[in-house]
Amino acid sequence: MGLPRALNIVPLRQAVGALLVGVGLSCPAPAVQVPDFVRGIGETAVQTPLAARSLLIDVKAVDGLAIAVGEYGHVLVSHDDGETWTQGDVPFRALLTAVARTSENAWLAVGHDALILRSEDDGRTWETMYRDIDLDTPFFSVWAGPDGRAIAIGAYGLSRVSHDDGRTWSEEIIDEDESHLFGISEAPDGTLYVAGEFGVIYRYDAEDDEWLPLDSPYEGTLFDVLALESGALLVYGLRGNLFRSEDEGETWERVQTDTNTGLFHGTQAPDGRVILVGQGGAVLVSDDDGRSFQDRGPDTLDLISAAALLPDGQLLTVGEQGVRRISIREGARRP
Repeated sequence: MGLPRALNIVPLRQAVGALLVGVGLSCPAPAVQVPDFVRGIGETAVQTPLAARSLLIDVKAVDGLAIAVGEYGHVLVSHDDGETWTQGDVPFRALLTAVARTSENAWLAVGHDALILRSEDDGRTWETMYRDIDLDTPFFSVWAGPDGRAIAIGAYGLSRVSHDDGRTWSEEIIDEDESHLFGISEAPDGTLYVAGEFGVIYRYDAEDDEWLPLDSPYEGTLFDVLALESGALLVYGLRGNLFRSEDEGETWERVQTDTNTGLFHGTQAPDGRVILVGQGGAVLVSDDDGRSFQDRGPDTLDLISAAALLPDGQLLTVGEQGVRRISIREGARRP
């Protein structure tokens, strides 16, 4: 199967063909055949001491436990805020793209071949809960909420929902136009939002049990949506495009970022600071609820695909150089 349409522009955090066709391209490229060694057909993840320095796509840190996922089915587990790592046992050597903890303190990981894995022992071992290799389609993000509900989203409108803590999954229609869906976020009031290709933004209406399309401020790719504690929303994506809403996505204002590189992931600190990460080592920090940002990242051009806050205020980041702990710089933005 080739990889047509916009998958060639997707960054490392979400790309099906990123290892083959590169990062952040802004124009179409020929369809690419994904070889079996990338897709991981019939192979278990290899245990290697270099896993923590391999391509890692997502990381979460909760209650002293951190789990990172990435290429070749690598799952890394840390119990000391990222100082040391052990590797989990994973049944497939597939690119894993996202991880989340469920309401029952299990963990979910998603990736290529419509793969969903689940762990009940803090990431040490993983079982396959869902896989459809015939789809040849990746999941890009996974969310887990209260009452055992979880949602996985991906390429060509792929979306699945679970109501039993990720044990079983069924189809969930979000985008009938089959746009690539990249990011999902829960607001403090429980409302869910999804962002993706062609600037699509959806809000879940729990009363009518349907996903409502919102007017988008941008026609390009949005890689993620972040719901802030104040109720404000941020959506962001290609070329540093960032937009903010204070009315549940009904209207949007552009936020100046002074960068033209992709923004992939965001998080909010307990003190209210908002942190976005992306290409070129970008670590954008806002002290005013997402109204303005400064780049306070390290002096590196390494791509950062995701980040998690640690109790000591440092960031645990993952990307093309594996996992790293970095300090958020204070003061003026990087030169």
